[in-house]
Amino acid sequence: MKADRPADYRDIVHSSRLQTRVFVVAAREPCITMRTATVKPRGRDHQAVALDELAQVKPPERWVVAVLLCPGDDARDVVTWLKRHRGDPHRVLFILHPSTDPVAALRPWYDAKHPDPYFIEASTWKELAAQFGTFVNDWIYVQQRGAGWPL
Repeated sequence: MKADRPADYRDIVHSSRLQTRVFVVAAREPCITMRTATVKPRGRDHQAVALDELAQVKPPERWVVAVLLCPGDDARDVVTWLKRHRGDPHRVLFILHPSTDPVAALRPWYDAKHPDPYFIEASTWKELAAQFGTFVNDWIYVQQRGAGWPL
C-alpha cells in the first residue's frame, strides 16, 4: 500500500468509518485472541466472526474481511463465502500467524483462481495493527469515493 494518500483521505475516512463493516474472522487460538483485540477499537464497525460461521454472514454494501489464519486453518471457507456473495477478493486481508504454512493455508484461494491475496504476518495485535488499519482505511476511502484500488 502506498504511503501517499489523496488530500481528502483523512476527512473521508474519518467521516465514513462507521459505514463500512469489517468482519474479523478467526477459528482457533492464538488467532482468536488477536481477533478479540482487533474488534475492540471504538468508533469502528468491526464484527468478530468464527471461521466456520462465515457462511451465515451476509455482507452489507460496504465491507472488508480480515481473516486470521493460524496453523491448521485455510482459506476454503472464505473462498466459498466470496463465491456465494459474488464478493470482491480485493476486499480480503489475510493475517497469517508466523507458524502457519502460507502455501497450504492459501491453496484454496489460488485454486479458486483469485488474484494474489493481500496478506501480512503477525503473532500479536501490535504487529498487525498499523497494516490492518491502513488496509481498512484505504477500503473505506475507495468505497466512499469510488476511487480505484489500490490507492
